[in-house]
Amino acid sequence: MLATTAVALALIATGTFQRLVAVVAFFLAANYVVCCLALIVLRRREPDRPRPFRAWGYPWSAGLGPGGRRGFPDRRRAGRHGQCAAGAVALLVLDSRPRAEFSLPVGCLAVASATCRHASPITSLRISCFEVLIGNKEIGFAEVGRLTSETEPGVSADRPVHRFPTVVLKRALTTSTELYDWRRLIVGGKDDRRDVTIRQLSAPGGKIVNAWRLTRAWPCRWSGPGLNAMSNDIAYEEIRSCRSTTWSG
Repeated sequence: MLATTAVALALIATGTFQRLVAVVAFFLAANYVVCCLALIVLRRREPDRPRPFRAWGYPWSAGLGPGGRRGFPDRRRAGRHGQCAAGAVALLVLDSRPRAEFSLPVGCLAVASATCRHASPITSLRISCFEVLIGNKEIGFAEVGRLTSETEPGVSADRPVHRFPTVVLKRALTTSTELYDWRRLIVGGKDDRRDVTIRQLSAPGGKIVNAWRLTRAWPCRWSGPGLNAMSNDIAYEEIRSCRSTTWSG
C-alpha cells in the first residue's frame, strides 16, 4: 500500500496528464496480459483443479489476448517509450512486495485519481446561471428558450433565407405588469424595440462566460398562466421575442 501510494504521489508531482494516462494504460495492459498468462500456466500445471468458471475458446482466447498486444502499450495508445519505461519501473517496484500484499487495483485507482486532478482546464458550462437585460434593466427570468440561427432554401439555390427564430423568455408571475405593458405598446402601434441581452455566467454571481444580444427585439406574443384549482404549481408568464435585424453574440 505504501509503495503504491508513493508511486502515485510521484506521478502526481512530476507527470503531465498525457504521461499519467500512458502509465495507466500500461498497467491495464499488463494486468490483462498477466491474467491471460496465469490462466494458461494454471491449466498446464494443475489440469485437474476444479474450475469455478469456463474460459470460452481456450486456449485460443487466452493466447490471442497477449499476442494481440504486440508490445503493449503501443506508441499511439501509451505515448513515448520513456513513459512506458516509467510504467515498467513502477510495476517492478510494486511487484517486489510479497504476493499477499500486492494490490495493483489500488495503485491503478490512485493513478486514475491523479489523472482526474490533472484533467483539461476546459469545463462544461451549466444552463442554470444566467441573467437577462431588456434595454438597460435586468429582469429575472426562470427560463430562456433556445437561441437559434438557421438557413432555409430560398426561391433559388443561390439566394438562401437566413432566419433567427423567436426566443421565449419565461418567468414567475408577480404583480408586476412590465412585460405585458411592453406588449400593449406594440399592439397600440408604438414601435418600441429594445435590445435584449442574455448573459451566461460561470456560477451564481460569477463572471460572464457567454453573451448574446437580440437587437431591436419586440414581444410578438405574451402569455399568462393557465389556472387549475387542483394544482399547486407556480404561475408563469412568458413573452416570445422577435427581432427584425441581426443577432450578435
